[in-house]
Amino acid sequence: PGPTDSARRRGLAAAAALAHVRPQGATRLLRFAATLFDVPPGRDDDLWLRVLAVQLPGDLDRLPAEPGQPGAKPGVDRFLTGCRARLVVARGHHLAGRRDAAVRLARETAARYPDLMEPYALLLELGEPVPTMPRVVIAEADGAPMVFVPGGAFWMGAVDGDADAKDEEKPRHRVRVSPFFLDQYPVTVGRFRRFDAWIGRTGDHTRCPQRSDCRFVRPWPTHTSRDSDALGLFDTVVDQAQRRGSQLLGRDRFPEAGPDDVPMTGVSWCDAMAYAAWAGRQLPTEAQWERAARGDRQSIYPWGNEPPPGPADRAHKGNGPAPVTAHVNDRSPHGACALVGSVTQWCLDWFSETGYAHEPPDALDPEGPASGIERSRRGATWASDGRSFRCSYRTSGGASSARLRSWGFRCARRIRPLPAPGSPASVAGDGRAASPPSSPGR
Repeated sequence: PGPTDSARRRGLAAAAALAHVRPQGATRLLRFAATLFDVPPGRDDDLWLRVLAVQLPGDLDRLPAEPGQPGAKPGVDRFLTGCRARLVVARGHHLAGRRDAAVRLARETAARYPDLMEPYALLLELGEPVPTMPRVVIAEADGAPMVFVPGGAFWMGAVDGDADAKDEEKPRHRVRVSPFFLDQYPVTVGRFRRFDAWIGRTGDHTRCPQRSDCRFVRPWPTHTSRDSDALGLFDTVVDQAQRRGSQLLGRDRFPEAGPDDVPMTGVSWCDAMAYAAWAGRQLPTEAQWERAARGDRQSIYPWGNEPPPGPADRAHKGNGPAPVTAHVNDRSPHGACALVGSVTQWCLDWFSETGYAHEPPDALDPEGPASGIERSRRGATWASDGRSFRCSYRTSGGASSARLRSWGFRCARRIRPLPAPGSPASVAGDGRAASPPSSPGR
């Protein structure tokens, strides 16, 4: 994988047409396709998958899931697992217009892997009713537990009568969100370490946002081994103040030696976006985050209207976040934990103090302003006062340089109906991975 990945995929699409003419090449072609899928999802997967599915209708089901090495872990050593191979084939059937075959295989995969999130996500994108789903499902790429948040309309922003509400939390307005899965907990040190090891081993930064430090300072092989202070990247007054207060710069600023079960902190928005793309997910939008926190009720806090306990009574005692599972009592209506009281979490949106005033009524899946200076963050930290624990609380930070030890993130998997076979969207790809590296400001 790397800069030539897209060219290789286009070559595979051409090879699929040749294999249709020379059927004896189908087996070799499918083996080659398996090697290309043994990497994190890419934006152009559907470009050639559709050609492959159309040209080789009788062979697609033979796409092999290569056996991993002894002790191999999904998301570290291999990506084309048995589950993913089946879902790739099902998606190919849909792109080629074989809907019944796609639905049948997706249902068989959900029955075979009932604890994994991905089969349920594909069924929902196909517009099919989902069989009984566990309350918590697992994202196969990184092993993160996820909860399902139904789509629907809700009131976003500060509730009426909230005396602690700030101007950027107003006006209260109605938005609609599509169904999505959300990480039950913030991304942990252990999971981020696996992502960083993959980046270090492959050198593949193609899924990192354009403004990510790693894309233009090549001596940094990963998202943890770098020294921003020495390179002078903190060049604004705000960044310098954050640097002095955080004590996180230098090669020891990431908790690489810390416990695996505490939230990963000290990550920029770009770092978080790169991880999400590697895991086949996205950062949640502010609307998704608040929908997960509120559910269908208009409570001030994720758990209701009771004020949060004082610092001495919280799960996050001490100078740092507690293990993510210590927040099981901070559960939102849909089962997400540690939305507040652990680490503040990056969201996809650009931040605007006046953005709510310009939001159209009943907007579907809003993603905030089209541009901005800083990215949004949601959720209170272990050191925050109780006012920051409210569902509507908003703040922000610089996308590429802002890294503090109380800043983390979690990922989301949005459910969007699959494009009709042969439509421009199905040929161009559906953007399941994070925004492309060439997008301005990302």
